[in-house]
Amino acid sequence: MKPNAFSCGAVLSLTATLLLSACAASSSPRSDQAFGQSVRAITAQQTLNPQGADPTKMTRGMDGDAASRAQQNYLQSFSTPAEPAQNSLDK
Repeated sequence: MKPNAFSCGAVLSLTATLLLSACAASSSPRSDQAFGQSVRAITAQQTLNPQGADPTKMTRGMDGDAASRAQQNYLQSFSTPAEPAQNSLDK
């Protein structure tokens, strides 16, 4: 009896499906529960001040006179070119 292409293809695809489904099964539920814990721990260790972004402790705005002077200096910097920096090697 000569096997036809359909039966060979069906057997191969069934075998491949069974082999791949065996790899998809989780055999370690303990490691699945801890997934990502190491990344969260390392991120927490690298945070200098976890309460640093507390919005209740933030300064709102700037002093009016200081803000006005800063804006004037900023606008003036476009009309008056800055002097070139002097390097000790240029002498």
